[in-house]
Amino acid sequence: LLDSVTGNLLVEPRSERREVIVNGARYPQMLDIYPDPDGGLTVVNVVDVETYLRGVVPLEIGHQDDGYLEAAKAQAVAARTYVAGHMNQYPDKGFDLQSGVTDQVYGTIDRRHPNADRAGSETRGMILVHDGKPIRANYASTCGGKTAAVEESFGAKSIPYLKSHDDKMD
Repeated sequence: LLDSVTGNLLVEPRSERREVIVNGARYPQMLDIYPDPDGGLTVVNVVDVETYLRGVVPLEIGHQDDGYLEAAKAQAVAARTYVAGHMNQYPDKGFDLQSGVTDQVYGTIDRRHPNADRAGSETRGMILVHDGKPIRANYASTCGGKTAAVEESFGAKSIPYLKSHDDKMD
């Protein structure tokens, strides 16, 4: 059957809620489905950056109470900056970012959280720059009280703003 598929299948919702439901999972905006070279299918959730962040921030920082709003805002800015620096990362595959730990963990509508939504909206459009370009906004889930330099964790060249330092909270 896949041998006869030559183009993309675009799935757009007709409902006012602007969501597509696949196997019970709700996705915002639109799905682009097309054959991949391995004989399977690639499914891409086509969304704008701010909608994308609503699926990333709660999964990258967790569902926190109101006391963590500022941390969620920092996560939203870091995640948005990561997007700005990685657009068109996989042009041969037809999408910008993967939905797992390779890039940023992205979830369906049901994984969203009001505090993460608020953090995104209160920092809308904000990114971090160095020398006029989006910074390399890598982050990790844990640091053990001391962050690692980018060359230690991500195998990149040394970057002035990604140095090792103590990470202590009072």
